[in-house]
Amino acid sequence: MNPEVRTRKPRASRVKVTRNPVDLRLEELRVEYEQLVREREATATVSSPDAAAAAFLQLWPNLATSRRERVCVLFLDGRRQVIGGSLVSIGTQTATLVHPREVFRPAIQAGAVSILIAHNHPSGIATPSREDTLLTTRLREAGRLLGIEVEDHIIIAGATHCSLRQLGALG
Repeated sequence: MNPEVRTRKPRASRVKVTRNPVDLRLEELRVEYEQLVREREATATVSSPDAAAAAFLQLWPNLATSRRERVCVLFLDGRRQVIGGSLVSIGTQTATLVHPREVFRPAIQAGAVSILIAHNHPSGIATPSREDTLLTTRLREAGRLLGIEVEDHIIIAGATHCSLRQLGALG
């Protein structure tokens, strides 16, 4: 007698996939390493709105094409070289919340002398809104109290960008 051996494959819905904590940590470290490499590559002196936009796009390549508003900050040293950066907020298609605390805490930790702010407009229109101007004013006031100057606020919309400093919105 030759009995049939039956094996039953588990259904996909019954299989619970768990990731090894070591694998998860390795992935986190890989992402952090890639961010550090991008930051190191972006250490050029930021001397113009074009250079600022390029530095933001080097650190956050999807900033120009994201379908949700993202606010990023670059930390600058006394020679206006990038010493770090932070993604501060991810919002909706038309708005995002930004608190000065979230902008300046990592800037203080990085030892920044000044900062550059950038956010994207998923609409593709780089014209600043009233809210953009109010946010910039609020961040400048907070920065003044902390001794960290807000150098510029760049709005990135697809292949174009706009500098609030060039528009005279920074005083």
